[in-house]
Amino acid sequence: MIGLYAALWGLVQGLSPILVPVLGLYDVLRRNRAATLRLLGLLWVFLFAELLGVTLAGLLWIRHTLMPGRPRERFLEEHYRLQWWWGRLLLGASARLLNLRLMVEGDEEAAPGPVVVFMRHTSIVDTVLPLVFLGSRHGLRLRYVLKKGLQLDPCLDLVGGRLPNYFVDRSGETEREIEAVGELAKDLGERDGVLIYPEGTRFSARKLARAREKLAEHDPLLHELSAGLTHVLPPRPGGALALLDTALPAGADVVFFAHTGLDHLERMHDVLSGEVLGSVVRLRMWRVSGRSIPVEREARLRWLYGQWARVDAFAAEGGTRSVPAPAPAIEARPSV
Repeated sequence: MIGLYAALWGLVQGLSPILVPVLGLYDVLRRNRAATLRLLGLLWVFLFAELLGVTLAGLLWIRHTLMPGRPRERFLEEHYRLQWWWGRLLLGASARLLNLRLMVEGDEEAAPGPVVVFMRHTSIVDTVLPLVFLGSRHGLRLRYVLKKGLQLDPCLDLVGGRLPNYFVDRSGETEREIEAVGELAKDLGERDGVLIYPEGTRFSARKLARAREKLAEHDPLLHELSAGLTHVLPPRPGGALALLDTALPAGADVVFFAHTGLDHLERMHDVLSGEVLGSVVRLRMWRVSGRSIPVEREARLRWLYGQWARVDAFAAEGGTRSVPAPAPAIEARPSV
């Protein structure tokens, strides 16, 4: 994949003297607000960030190998900082190329750790939001629950594999995978957290309908609890509850991370529709004390779905009303 990314970046770079004027003329004729040029810019930045990230990860590995006495904690800290820089680069470039305005409320509630973060998932961009607004801004070192297929991405594979993340094998044994996810929440400190996307995949109306059909067949309680959801998928309880079972007895709290404004950017080529250009992206976080969360399984499920309904309400209203009562929103444009 590194070779493929390098070849693609070289191709885009080499053909840019032709691509830029041709695509620019196409955009003028189509009057599509330079959507094609913006997509080309996003592709260039993504490939550049990948190649530079892999290079820096290689240099960190060489330094660590040549200096065997260096503390491993220092090695991990350098990779967290590399991860934060990578997130700032991608989010900053996306915000500028797509003319996004990011309005942030409640991110100060995410720190300090230990915390378990439950985040809404709708877009390719929301994967870097926690790196910027929780990691880079507050120094929170997040451990991610990710799908195994993401290891095809060179940076996620190299850097993510060196940090205490877990790549879930969806084709593997479910109980073993859930147990491994729960292990990720062990030994969290004041600068640590675990992040999971409880929906398990990006939202779409079709996926929501299918999820509710499955719950109706196999889990009447969750089907009942998910009845009012319209803009989020029902949380999958396995990994979420496993993290709570491990983290809460050790004194962790839970942070919910809701956002809206990225719903039309599920994949990179969705830029061509123009729907996301100029969007206001609203982010809202709120913290729940771990001591207030029920212990019994059914009560904990009702609590989780109740909180997720608040995420849904925020998304349904376009973020115009905060959940709960808001602190003043802060407009943020991450620097590249």
